[in-house]
Amino acid sequence: MINIPSTIDDPAYRYKMPRMDCKQESRLNGVKTNIFNLEDVAKALRVPGDFIIRYMCAELGVAREKKSIIKGKHTYEELLVVLDKFIDKYLLCPKCKKPETSLFAEKKILKCYCRACGKVNKLDNSHKLTTHIIKDIPKDMSEIETTILDGTEDGPKKSSKKPSKKKKEDEKEEEDPLEEEVEKLTHESEHITHAIENIVEYVKEKGEGLKIEDLKEEIRNQCVSAGAGQDLKYYIAFNSLFSLKILKEFEQFKELFKQYVDADKEDGAKCFLMCTVKFFTERFPKLEIAIPTFLIHVYEAEIIGESIFTKWEAKKFKTDKKSCLYNRKAEKEFKKKAEKFFTWLKEAEEAESEEDEDEEDDKPEKKELTEEEIKQNKMRELIEKDKLKQQQDLEESKKKQMEEKKLADETTKTSEKVDLLNDKDGEFNFDDI
Repeated sequence: MINIPSTIDDPAYRYKMPRMDCKQESRLNGVKTNIFNLEDVAKALRVPGDFIIRYMCAELGVAREKKSIIKGKHTYEELLVVLDKFIDKYLLCPKCKKPETSLFAEKKILKCYCRACGKVNKLDNSHKLTTHIIKDIPKDMSEIETTILDGTEDGPKKSSKKPSKKKKEDEKEEEDPLEEEVEKLTHESEHITHAIENIVEYVKEKGEGLKIEDLKEEIRNQCVSAGAGQDLKYYIAFNSLFSLKILKEFEQFKELFKQYVDADKEDGAKCFLMCTVKFFTERFPKLEIAIPTFLIHVYEAEIIGESIFTKWEAKKFKTDKKSCLYNRKAEKEFKKKAEKFFTWLKEAEEAESEEDEDEEDDKPEKKELTEEEIKQNKMRELIEKDKLKQQQDLEESKKKQMEEKKLADETTKTSEKVDLLNDKDGEFNFDDI
């Protein structure tokens, strides 16, 4: 057992929690860290385990795989530092510094009640986890208050009486306003703005040494930290990488968006189109003159194909109405400004079809052959084969004749040399010396 928080060294300190049991696991998708006793730690801290694991993911910039598993290799010491931060931020009373608090939400503001000193404290509401806590906080925090402090593990006894229909209806009415009050993550949220700023700084730091894969990983980490979904991932990438010089910047980052859309397919194309509309109609409306040129670049980079563009113009391919990026009026306005591009696309398509027709016209028409013509063709093939065979035989015979002639010449030369030697031997006499 360790103290709550672990930074307190007093061995006689009464507030204790189990030591986290962490282990690295290697699987097909990479290394992961599993906190086996997360639920025990959460019970000791009197909070849902989901709050702890979400906070760790946000602080470490990683994704969660299961209830107690986070991606990446993380040591016990690293996780303990993050856990102490969580305790200090949400569980310790700001006045008496004791972990005797209960969390509750009041008008979108997260607060805690300290049972030790009786003070109600306003907690840090700037962290991205706060919205999740407000949404998922148990109605009665005492339901999860067990173990360690009072030696009981059963918690308060629940009433055996069934709640009346009236009570149930009242509870439902109470639940709905709270859900409505929790701020939904949109492109205007602080977390998204913060993520965009971080990526802009990252790109500046890397400069010319920036690699697409590294940038992709950084965007993923920022999206996880901000809690962004698929559409906001495109929005973060679009608005952090493109500015007034979008036509020039697009050449550098087009491969990134091609990978995104190739992976996400039609959903990716929808997100990309919604981001494009938002960029040119809301962020930089003065760039409307560049809309056709930009779309041509997108088409030539094979990010979005001809069929999707054509269907989108004809309202047969519709963007996601549920997305916070969807704006029907802005989309209609954008299509008007992109009229030159759609005209160019149609003309290019017509030109291609004409070229294909011309090629087909140039090709000789194939006629169906009669039986006699088929026989004649076969005879010609046989004659050609015979001619080819005769030529081969003739070449082989010529080669043989040449070899025989060469051999005969060599034999003649050899015999002449021998005769010459014999003649010399006959003329030689010792008396002549």
